Amino acid sequence: MSKRPAGGAASLAKLLNVALAQEDAPVIQNIPLQDVHPDPLQVRRYFDPQGLSSLCESIRKLGVQNPIQVQPRPEGGYSIVTGERRYRASLEAGKESIPAVVLSAQTPQQLSTLQMIENSQREDLDGYTQTQAIVGILSLYFRQSQEEVVRSLVSLGNDSSESAQSRIQEVEALIRELHPKLTFLSFVKNRLPLLNLPEDLKQALQKGQIEYTKARVLNRIKPDARRQQLLEETLSRGYSLQELKTRVQKLLEEPKPAAGLVETYLKGKDHRLYQRLNPEKKALVEQKLQELQALLKG
Repeated sequence: MSKRPAGGAASLAKLLNVALAQEDAPVIQNIPLQDVHPDPLQVRRYFDPQGLSSLCESIRKLGVQNPIQVQPRPEGGYSIVTGERRYRASLEAGKESIPAVVLSAQTPQQLSTLQMIENSQREDLDGYTQTQAIVGILSLYFRQSQEEVVRSLVSLGNDSSESAQSRIQEVEALIRELHPKLTFLSFVKNRLPLLNLPEDLKQALQKGQIEYTKARVLNRIKPDARRQQLLEETLSRGYSLQELKTRVQKLLEEPKPAAGLVETYLKGKDHRLYQRLNPEKKALVEQKLQELQALLKG
């Protein structure tokens, strides 16, 4: 039987030169949920509870409208290729089975490609995970490591030569295939920096607590304790992007405390204890050190 990739994955798989093993006329089966298992290597780790609850309510009323894709597991049952969110919502809705297309066993590359394509195109996915997926696909396309792809894209963005412009057009065509709203410049300028965000901002992004635009603004604040404090403030007060920019600008214009106060006054065990504190207590310690320094200076 001839094989072909289905749906929107077809042209992308062709671009990536990855032959996805899918049937010409996929058969939809109702598979017991107890036989379906999430893929532990799936990049997407966070599923917004509110969105999941909304999908759950839809599934209760209308059922799963778009079948998930699974592949057989050597130990029995099926592993999810695409559709873990629908699987989770079906469990929450109390369903006993889920419509699924059973794919023949995918190679790790085929599996990774299918999941990255789905993640790169989801409008409801956070900017960090989506950017990871797009870089992963560019990595397959250019046969480079993801680190090499990031370095190459940044370098291209600073290169005005004719060969660089030709390369940029090639990259942009692929990026637009994945995400029509993105251009080469917007991807390099606004999305790639997300890969280097500190862990607290990555988590906030993946949980859908902040938009990537706010994460980039918050990342301007140092040290970590002060940024984490402002992140909590942003979440509790619901700052708009403009309000956050104003707040950050005000903080950046404040006189900076003497550099290295923590390193100057806290040594050995005291410094290790400081490192274990939560952001609020770290900020309090830093404030007290500033007061101590002011006292010492008379």
